[in-house]
Amino acid sequence: MKTCKVENCDRQARVKKYCKGHYYRLYNTGSLYLYGSLVLGKSNFEEKKCLIENCKMEHYAKGYCEFHWRRNRKGGNLNTPKHYKDKKYPEGCISMGCNNENSSGGYCGTHSNRLKKNIPFGRPIGIKGELNPRWSGGVSEYPNHYLMKKNRKIILGQHSICQNCKIKPAIEVHHIDESKDNHSLDNLMAVCSKCNSNLRSNKKNNSKYKRLHGKTLSEFSQIYNISIATVKKLLENNISIEKYNLQKKEKSDKKISKILFLKDGNSKYKRLFGKTLKEIAKEHNISDSTAYLWIKKGKI
Repeated sequence: MKTCKVENCDRQARVKKYCKGHYYRLYNTGSLYLYGSLVLGKSNFEEKKCLIENCKMEHYAKGYCEFHWRRNRKGGNLNTPKHYKDKKYPEGCISMGCNNENSSGGYCGTHSNRLKKNIPFGRPIGIKGELNPRWSGGVSEYPNHYLMKKNRKIILGQHSICQNCKIKPAIEVHHIDESKDNHSLDNLMAVCSKCNSNLRSNKKNNSKYKRLHGKTLSEFSQIYNISIATVKKLLENNISIEKYNLQKKEKSDKKISKILFLKDGNSKYKRLFGKTLKEIAKEHNISDSTAYLWIKKGKI
């Protein structure tokens, strides 16, 4: 057995007279030595640090710590600092008057997010009313919303656990009679978000299509004999279902009339030559396809 040409290595020579381990080391690092040693295996890296200067992380693989090893695999620059705040930027956010720690590009989390979304830095945090970018004109889904918010605080203060499942913490209120006008304490129930959605879905006629168009998707589907997916598509694109159904009927009627017309022997060949294609083929003792080609070329 041919052994590796490296001194004191008894492994089998595989590539260019080197064993597998020494060949890969030479291929990856350009040198047979690592930490001044030719020895292979984990014992060579015991209590060793990363090869990168000023990196105090423990060895992970190929002479690097885990961070630099992953960066090396992805083809990144190994000499760039790990964190922005180490060398490039000061410890605090570089935005004027902000004392938070920097997290990305020298900015804190809030200002970094605003920079991405093109929101002005000077805009105060937590604005209420018309200055808030999510202001919807002060219109609420619930009439007398102030009373609902007031009673919601009372109910959630009295019941910290969901009154329905009695397991999860209560974070929402449910209207027992499903009325958006009745915000009395007797009509409100402290529930978790899952129970609230389940209680709503269990009630009949809660579909948005029922509220907007007077019928649910399944009802439309049964009446007009079309799939629920088609009904949904038509309603979302503001296309009349009745008009769509009429167009569909017209198309199907045309197809049926065409089929019946051809069944009666009203072939175009019969109109032109007084015989059908099969009759022409029989007469000349050829196949239907050959008869078709002869007619196309003008031989018949």
